[in-house]
Amino acid sequence: VQGADEVTVILSDKRKFKAKVVGTDPETALAAVQVDAHDLVPATLGNSDDVEVGDWVLALGSPFGLKETVTAGIISATGRGNVGIAVYEDFLQTDAAINPGNSGGPLVNLRGEVIGINTAIASRSGGNMGVGFAIPSNMAKRIMEQLMHEGHVDRGYLGVYLQPLTEELARSFGVDPNTKGALIGDVIPGSPAEAAGLKAGDIITRFDGRPVDSADALRHAVANTKAGSKVKVEFLRKGRSQDVFVTLGHRSEASVASSTPQSRRDQAVVEAKLGIAVAALTRERAKSLGYPENTHGVVVTRVTPGGLAQVADIRAGDIIVAVGDTPVDSVESFRQAIEKQDLAKGVRLQLLRDQIRRFVFVQAR
Repeated sequence: VQGADEVTVILSDKRKFKAKVVGTDPETALAAVQVDAHDLVPATLGNSDDVEVGDWVLALGSPFGLKETVTAGIISATGRGNVGIAVYEDFLQTDAAINPGNSGGPLVNLRGEVIGINTAIASRSGGNMGVGFAIPSNMAKRIMEQLMHEGHVDRGYLGVYLQPLTEELARSFGVDPNTKGALIGDVIPGSPAEAAGLKAGDIITRFDGRPVDSADALRHAVANTKAGSKVKVEFLRKGRSQDVFVTLGHRSEASVASSTPQSRRDQAVVEAKLGIAVAALTRERAKSLGYPENTHGVVVTRVTPGGLAQVADIRAGDIIVAVGDTPVDSVESFRQAIEKQDLAKGVRLQLLRDQIRRFVFVQAR
């Protein structure tokens, strides 16, 4: 309905109604529309949390204008994210044929219950290749209820930048490499997370009593929790379990150098080891990169192709602020910190990129 001047709903019995857009949620690509009609039989919503891989499903829609088309398949995967369709993605994946024109149609189980809303396909040809995605019915129901009652979706806001917890990063923080959780790369100043005492490097393992398996899982859990809610957050800090209570904010409000001879030698040592060149982060350089003048660290000026740093996704312009748990504020302190590390075992670096702190793990292989 985005950009539409008028919305028309056509029923299977050929009746047509002008529809009113009650509300939209671009972050999940969903909308609620209302029609003034009688003698309608509502579809039964199923519980998408009960869906399992291998379940048989039917996809209904009007592919290529062919109305009331039904195709069959199975659930190929659940909890599919990082597809690039919407901000919040927790799709059901199916191999039931979905083509242009299927979007918005129901995905139903063999009991006729709607368990998803067909949304998109992954395709190199533009047609069905057996990889289709549907928004789970439980997510759609939550969005629908908020749109109907509030006219918009109110999501909780924690105020952290999250990143996946890899085995290497887990080991570097002194926790079991098989630990499940979400790693905090940075905490936004003035956020609920900062007020509660959460810090960069904390690994969140449970949110409001529910286990956190990944950064995406935590992102969805926070978004699905009402703003203003006080929730318990359990996390690991330096290998030790801790917990805090956080009062979530409103996401909508939140959205809204020259080198000396010695430094050149230091740089040569670092470049040989890591495959990067670094320079002092002067006030002028920090300001030119868009950071406060009192930002501490060293700036990456060059990355050697194929070197350890490039493999770890370190980029020119990144600001390295810590080696392991040791803050760095000069080329010399950075060099000393690196020389104390065993690159065969690996070293964790904390970076600033695009105003956001993040961690990378560098290891000689």
